[in-house]
Amino acid sequence: MKDVENLIDPIIIISNNSVLLDASVEKITEKFYFEYGGQQRPDALYSEMMPGGYLNVLVNTVWVRASLTSKVFSTQCCATVQ
Repeated sequence: MKDVENLIDPIIIISNNSVLLDASVEKITEKFYFEYGGQQRPDALYSEMMPGGYLNVLVNTVWVRASLTSKVFSTQCCATVQ
């Protein structure tokens, strides 16, 4: 997975001509945990139903480095967290 992360450019989210986020995958996964599971989490910042379960984005409270998987990049949505 580390090789894939090295190929990915920083993630930039722009809304109304303002940059909301400009960070590397490493910085994003230090703060957020991306989970693909069977149920929607009530504490999720963002949750989306997908075939076979839910994609949940949570605050990474234990500072465990999470990995972004291809399932996260395959979604057609974008969540804005302020």
